[in-house]
Amino acid sequence: MKLAYDENEKSEYRIAMRPNILNNLVIAYAVSDSVSIASAYFKEVENDLENYTTGNNRDYYIEASKQLAKAKENYSEALKYGKEHLKLKKSQDGFVEIYNAEKFLADVYMAMGEIDNSNQHLNAYYKKPQNCFKKRKILSILSAL
Repeated sequence: MKLAYDENEKSEYRIAMRPNILNNLVIAYAVSDSVSIASAYFKEVENDLENYTTGNNRDYYIEASKQLAKAKENYSEALKYGKEHLKLKKSQDGFVEIYNAEKFLADVYMAMGEIDNSNQHLNAYYKKPQNCFKKRKILSILSAL
């Protein structure tokens, strides 16, 4: 991601691509225990919130915010962004994203010691693939008719 970020800065399309790349760079550093580096890059995001939090860039911002908050062990903020992310992905019907959002919330609740809430999201996490496969099987049977 760092190489992509550096190369993008030389590109004529850098303004359009920077929010995606920069937020993904924040995520990469946050999940690899480089919180201070992730925080430094996130300051660039915070300095231009209008550009980084609107339109399609909102998805990237929410994902980076939740991952950084979790890495900083700021679980209430991670939970806030995690719930927003799940709601957004459900409205977009993004299977993989919903699946990952459920697992993220389960992990945050577990870190907070809220076992029941964690289990609720783990159940949704494990149930999602089963529902998807059932739906695909039904659709394939119907399309064969």
